[in-house]
Amino acid sequence: MKRIVVRRSGVHGRGVFALRPISAGELILEYAGTVMSWKQAIARHRRFGKEGHTFLFGLSDGRVIDGSLGGNSARWLNHACVANCEAVESNGRVHIYAVSDIQPGEELFITYGLTVEGRLSAAVRAQYQCRCGHRRCRGTMLAATGRATRPRRQMPPVAARLASRDKPPSFSDSIFQRGATAKAVTPVPGT
Repeated sequence: MKRIVVRRSGVHGRGVFALRPISAGELILEYAGTVMSWKQAIARHRRFGKEGHTFLFGLSDGRVIDGSLGGNSARWLNHACVANCEAVESNGRVHIYAVSDIQPGEELFITYGLTVEGRLSAAVRAQYQCRCGHRRCRGTMLAATGRATRPRRQMPPVAARLASRDKPPSFSDSIFQRGATAKAVTPVPGT
């Protein structure tokens, strides 16, 4: 039985939605795509990419999963400041887990927690404005803290511990923190 579907999102563009109940801690899907270097990913995005959309998910070893090439539904996961899913990296693969119970029809979200190079001008902040609409929305897809380097999602301590394991975590293995748990590049402006 199909568990998820991609359709129009009220937050931004397309989104991923549950078709059946999904339990907290349940593995939903893997973030699929072609693994490549940052240099290749950036060059490919400049050539074939669409403004406002990237499907790049950075890995802790410095490589990138490009979901626009051989990707799956996971590339359509939108950002929310209080997400119901979390991305966990293990052995160069990224898996999306539910961090709370999800009902049929609910959109699935992860927290991007981005950092960007350079000064955070008003224009840059506007480019990464959050549209999740949650009552605890921080107003940005940028990380709350962290040193700026390439655009990437930051790995909180619990996620780093989980990602270093050989097996995917079970819900009882951790207290999932809100925020992206695998280093990743974001869908650039507005995704």
